Amino acid sequence: MSGSKQTASLMDKFEFGPFTVEVEMSNLVVRRGESRLQFLPGEAGTAANILSMARQMQSMKALPDKIANKPWEVRFGSDGVLEWCRQGSKSGLKFGFDEADELVKAVNTALDKYVDAIRIRGGPAAGVAAFQTPDPPIDGRG
Repeated sequence: MSGSKQTASLMDKFEFGPFTVEVEMSNLVVRRGESRLQFLPGEAGTAANILSMARQMQSMKALPDKIANKPWEVRFGSDGVLEWCRQGSKSGLKFGFDEADELVKAVNTALDKYVDAIRIRGGPAAGVAAFQTPDPPIDGRG
């Protein structure tokens, strides 16, 4: 791919329908074609919540222009296309109501994989454990 580069911090990459998710050491990235949205693992829960809320609004007769929950907003287009972006940004990731569930699953799975990599595989916050028997005390009490 021209114009993009892989970093050594990429831990996992997977696809949910039209969305590609990359789990990196310090952030999560959701892509769809050329559109890209990057966020911190701590922002994933809020992202999943607002995407779920937008999905549930499908049956409403009159939709608002947007819904917002810091740092995110979802904009409703007149053609049934939604756009997930950061508040105040000009563009974001476009999706349809029928793809919202896949996007929520992608965000939640990305967070799960990030937590798994940090806790189990030993990322930057891995625990330290001594697996060797400690040396006996030097005063001979052992």
